[in-house]
Amino acid sequence: MLWLGSSPQHNFKGIALNYLQLSGVSALIVLGSWVWSAAAQATENDTTDALHERLAKIGLRVQTLQPAPIDGWYQVVTEQGLLYVSDDGQHMITGHLYSLGGDEEPVVENLTEQANGRLRLQAIAEREDELIRYPADEEKYEVTVFTDHTCGYCRTLHNNLDQFHQLGISVNYLAFPRGGTDSRGAREIQSIWCAEDPQQALNDAKAGQRPAAAECDISTNEHLQLGRQLGVNGTPAMILPDGRLLAGYRAAPFILAEIEAANESR
Repeated sequence: MLWLGSSPQHNFKGIALNYLQLSGVSALIVLGSWVWSAAAQATENDTTDALHERLAKIGLRVQTLQPAPIDGWYQVVTEQGLLYVSDDGQHMITGHLYSLGGDEEPVVENLTEQANGRLRLQAIAEREDELIRYPADEEKYEVTVFTDHTCGYCRTLHNNLDQFHQLGISVNYLAFPRGGTDSRGAREIQSIWCAEDPQQALNDAKAGQRPAAAECDISTNEHLQLGRQLGVNGTPAMILPDGRLLAGYRAAPFILAEIEAANESR
């Protein structure tokens, strides 16, 4: 479109000049955005580095650190579990963080437990090759149990594996030597996991037989440490398919009801 009284040549020069001016402004905007983003990233890195150092001074070894659902706070996963720390490193909270949902109809959600559930499932996946498995013929669900062959309720659960299998629930085991890393039970459970046939060795141990000594690269003491990090305080402790942790012995029908209820609520 030409303005009245202007020549085509003059108009094209004006358009070119306007384009260059606008391009310069756009370039400045892009450059400014990039500089701001880089500065923000640098600040973020400085903050996380400072928090790593701050927490290390009080004996907390950080595994992951990311912004929490609350502004000005970080969600931190340590070897001792999940906690929250302020971005200035001056305050720390251990416990559960809840969301109350929107303004219209509050819905209580345990954000900490949701985060812990994801951590548990990820941790199990990373130890997949170290599980002792008892699969159901027609598997619908899998649960993972931290177990100790000397634990009475663990033996009760193991003796009722058929009930779990009949309901389509496979049971996988990780070790949790409840007597600690230097106990006789810890040495025995290490031998179970290192046996030529770990499944049969665990069957025999839970029937009261003492396992033959064996060694391998698997560390059941690391299982123990992992369990404590994930919130396990005793045995048996079961992790459901959604990552929830159930402490103590529960019968197979109860476990199935818990799994199905969780699926329906999604």
